[in-house]
Amino acid sequence: MNKRGIRVPTSLIGNNLVKSKRSQLTIFLIIAVVLVGVVIIFFVLKQTKPPIEDEPQIIGSIDVTAIINKVNLCLKDSAKYSVSYIGFQGGYYNLPEKNTIIFTERYPIFMDKGQNIIPSIDLIQSEISNFTEIQLIDCFDDFKEFKEQGFDINQGKAAVKTKINQDNVAINLTFPLTITKGDSSVAISKFSTVIRPAKLPKILNFTNQVAAQHQQDPRGICLACISSLAEQNSLDVTVLETFESDVFLFRVIDSESNFTDYPYNFYFASRYDFPNCNNTRGCLDELSN
Repeated sequence: MNKRGIRVPTSLIGNNLVKSKRSQLTIFLIIAVVLVGVVIIFFVLKQTKPPIEDEPQIIGSIDVTAIINKVNLCLKDSAKYSVSYIGFQGGYYNLPEKNTIIFTERYPIFMDKGQNIIPSIDLIQSEISNFTEIQLIDCFDDFKEFKEQGFDINQGKAAVKTKINQDNVAINLTFPLTITKGDSSVAISKFSTVIRPAKLPKILNFTNQVAAQHQQDPRGICLACISSLAEQNSLDVTVLETFESDVFLFRVIDSESNFTDYPYNFYFASRYDFPNCNNTRGCLDELSN
C-alpha cells in the first residue's frame, strides 16, 4: 500500500523493471557495436593509407604539383617495367654467373644437377630496386621541361627500396628535391608506389617446390609432379626442351598477377644430371627404362 492507500500491482513493477533493463542493455549493445565499427574502420584506413610519409616543405608561394606528379608517374611506370622485366629473367636484372642461352635469350639456372640456386626474395628486391633507379634517370630527363619554365631543381641521389609482399610489390623512393622559382622554394624527398596485384612469393614457392623434387632425383624430371604443383599454386607452367639435352626452360604464368592487364611471366632454366645421350628425347627414353 502507498500513502494514499492504493495498491500498485507488482506485475507492473516487474514489467517496468524488465523494460528498463532491456532498454539499458539495448543502449549498451548499440554503443558496443558503434565502438567496434570505429575500431575496424580505423585499422582499415590505417592499412590502406598511402605509404608516402613526406610532406612538401613550402617557403613562399610556388606550385610544384606538375613536378611531383612527374616523379610519381615515373616511379610508377619504372617500377612496373622493372617488376615485369625481372620476371623474364627469373628475378634478376643482372643475370648470375650460372645462366644459359636458349635461342637468342639468356636465362638463369635455378637447379643445376641437384643444386638449388634459386635467388632469395632479398636478392630479387635488390634487383628490382637497382633496375628501377636506372629507369628513373631516363624518365626524369633532368626535368628539362620544368627548367625551361623557370624552375631551378636541385636533385639529390635517387635511392629505391623494394618490399615484396604476398600480393603486391611496394616501392619506396628517397629522392631529395629542392625546387625554386623566384623567391619561393619547396623541399621534398619521399615518394612511393605499390604494384598490385603481383604475387611473386607464390611463384617462388612453386620454384622451390620443384627444386625440392629436383634435389631428390636430379636424374629425372617428373612432368606430372610439376603440373600438380602448378595447379596447387594456381599457376600455368610450360616446360620447354632446349638445344642442350639436359637443360629445360620453365615458363611460369600467373594470371592473378596482372598489374599490366596481362598475365605475369616468369622464366628460369634447370639442368638435370642426365646420362650421356645425344638428344633430350633419347635421354628421357633411357631414364624411363
